[in-house]
Order: sequence, then C-alpha cells, then structure tokens
Amino acid sequence: GVVGSLKAFGQSTKFERTALTMMAWSLSAQDRDRVHAAFLELDKTRSGTITMAELKSVLIDKFKVNNQEAEELFATMDSNHDGQIHYSDFLAAMVRSRIEMHDDVIRATFNRFDDDDSGTITLDNLEKVLGNRGAAQEFLQAGDIVGDGVISYEEFRAMLLNEHNAAKFGANLVDREKPIKSIGNRQTGSGTLDGTEMLQAKVEEQKPGNDRV
Repeated sequence: GVVGSLKAFGQSTKFERTALTMMAWSLSAQDRDRVHAAFLELDKTRSGTITMAELKSVLIDKFKVNNQEAEELFATMDSNHDGQIHYSDFLAAMVRSRIEMHDDVIRATFNRFDDDDSGTITLDNLEKVLGNRGAAQEFLQAGDIVGDGVISYEEFRAMLLNEHNAAKFGANLVDREKPIKSIGNRQTGSGTLDGTEMLQAKVEEQKPGNDRV
C-alpha cells in the first residue's frame, strides 16, 4: 500500500533512491495513472506537491498513522528540504510496489544510465544523467563494489537487490580479477543524491497532465 511504499522508500539508501527515480520511467502508462491518482488523494489543493499538513491529514484519518510517525515519514520523503513532497519522489517511492524487480526492469534502468552503450556506467555517464559531477562521483563510489572505476550491471543489480556485500556478491561474480572491497555502511536518510534535480525534473514531466491537475 501507499504507507508501506513510503516507509520503504524512506529507509532506502541514496543510491537506491536515485536508481528508483530512474526506474520510474519503466512504469507503464496505466501504472503511472494509478500512482498519480494516489498522489492526488494526498495533494488536496492540487498544487502539484504534498505538504506536511496534507500528508498528516490523510495518514492519520485514513491509515491511522500517529502524528509523530507521519511527521517522520514526511521528513524522509522531502528530498529537497523545501517542505513539500514532489511527484518525482512519490513516483519513485511507488516503484517497488508497482514493478517486480526482475532482470528486464533492472537492465532497462541500467541502460538509461549507460547512455553510450559501453556495458558499464562511467562517471561521464552519470554526470550526463544527474547533471552534477559531485552527485555522479557519489553514485559511482556507492555502486563500484569491486573498485575498478565503473559500475557493471552485476554491481548495479547487486546494489538494488541488497546483495552488495562481499560474500554475496563474490559468490555470483565471474572472471573478476580485482579483489572485492567493502563499500562500508550504506548511508540512509532523507533525500536523493545531491544534484539529481535534472533527473527529478524529467520524471516530473511524466506526471499525467504535466502538473495541470
């Protein structure tokens, strides 16, 4: 449901949030319409964003979520820290409940980052997609499990399926010459990677009616 999806998104790493935002492109038009309908249930004023008051009103009245939990949930979803939940964040949060994480979907998402069809995601690829070199470097560092300066499909898939630790990843890795390094603790918390405004703007354009709600 909506509450479960928002909670799961709030607990996602920054890497996952950015990937899920890109994965939103894989939603069918029918699924995007359904997500938009759910968004409008929260966006009572039809402003194109959800305020804390709007979210709390629905979560408390309809889903019996307590006030503190509603406020915490809003904080994790307010990626821009502007006091609003944007459609791109809401859409990304709904992806896991609308799409099965099978290889076709993960591969399609990977290919959107790998815009030169090289078979790996490079820093240049990420800078083009995210529009910011700092965000690109952070994403690359998080996803480059083996430390070879690029993100392979295997690494990308492992990060999304939570198989990124050395034991799990190493067991499924073939013909890797470089030693696997630990990527440390996964960072969670509110917000997508800094500098993903370009990607979010593209997702906003998918909104049915393009904000004319």
